[in-house]
Amino acid sequence: MRCSLETMALKLRELILSSSLIGVAAHRNADPDALASMLGMLDLATRIGGRAYCILPEGLSQASKRMVERLVLEAECASSIAEDTDLLVILDTASEDQLGEISGALADRPYVVVDHHSQNTLLGNAALAIHVPEASSTSEIMALLYSSLGLEPSPNICAALMAGIIYDSRRFMLVGPATFKAALLLHGCSDYSAALEALRSPGPEYPERVARLKAVSRLRVYRLNRHLVAVTHVSAYEASVARSLLDLGADIAIVVSENKGALRVVGRAREEALRRLGISLGRDLMSLLAPRIGGTGGGHDAAAAATGKGSLEETLRILKEVLEEIARLRGLTLSILD
Repeated sequence: MRCSLETMALKLRELILSSSLIGVAAHRNADPDALASMLGMLDLATRIGGRAYCILPEGLSQASKRMVERLVLEAECASSIAEDTDLLVILDTASEDQLGEISGALADRPYVVVDHHSQNTLLGNAALAIHVPEASSTSEIMALLYSSLGLEPSPNICAALMAGIIYDSRRFMLVGPATFKAALLLHGCSDYSAALEALRSPGPEYPERVARLKAVSRLRVYRLNRHLVAVTHVSAYEASVARSLLDLGADIAIVVSENKGALRVVGRAREEALRRLGISLGRDLMSLLAPRIGGTGGGHDAAAAATGKGSLEETLRILKEVLEEIARLRGLTLSILD
């Protein structure tokens, strides 16, 4: 039986107060939700009375860098874990490999997971797992944790958490049962228009536009019943490319990248198409693909990823096999689009 968020908030406070140094980390290349929830947890731990610092294993995404600048956030974080850290709090991270070089530290000390991804391989060994898959974002969970402990975030953290919710919910298009409750809690201490402005993108720069165009030139399109699955490969900007393929008309977009044998597979899809097909990118596609490329994977129904090792050509072949297997299991028809 799952504990209430209020009960988990109290357990979190106990762990923080019983620890001498807490490392607060998010996934590599942290997006606005990961950044906001990490800074929120850092603030919360300090307010409770803990001694904490933040860890960014491989820096921030471009969207997060803009958010830091526009909201004037203090985001100076360590890139590695201090030796005397006796508790880790991992936010918005669905698997160990998403932590990059610091992942090995999980075996040496207790850790807490706070996350909203439907599939998460870190939960089993966690000292405390605050896992709310129905939440729109980890920032939403953080807003509710503050409320459960009778605390209110500082104004800049409040604005960051609002931006995190806006970012991962796609401006409240993807919401859970408590998303608007969390937004209402933050409304009193944040400026919604400032949060929106913090996320405003100037548009893709030259390298990203090149990646999108190269992706189109390498496109393989499959028909899954009457839905279109676009598969391509690039060397960077996988998520951006996947989103652009949806804009072009794909129902499901899968983008593979390979760098010195390290693989990354990113999937994006239209929610309506997934409902009609009865499949989930995180639960079905990435969970089947990841072990076959020697890695891990997961995510949401319409946004998921996997990492592994191998060659690009072999991964594209395995990906086709996985699509065929999903089609068989769901009674669907997969064919190459002529």
